[in-house]
Amino acid sequence: MLSDCLGPLTMDQYREAWRPRGGGDHPGAPSPYPLTFAWVMTHPSALRMPIPYSHPSGAVIWVKLSEATRSRLTPSDTTEPPH
Repeated sequence: MLSDCLGPLTMDQYREAWRPRGGGDHPGAPSPYPLTFAWVMTHPSALRMPIPYSHPSGAVIWVKLSEATRSRLTPSDTTEPPH
């Protein structure tokens, strides 16, 4: 669940907030955006198997799932991400 949005971030804050999905260090390159924000996720989970959905033209990051797609998501479909 998205619980907060921090920013705009300074470069030091950006590096500190960096938490890639698979772990690893910040790549060191500056943010490509004039203003950079960090999303704070509470209790994230990953899908065990992808669930097909319709991706609207122009959607970059967030997509509103249809009721039919949302109804296919159950707690058993997810797993805790690696730490």
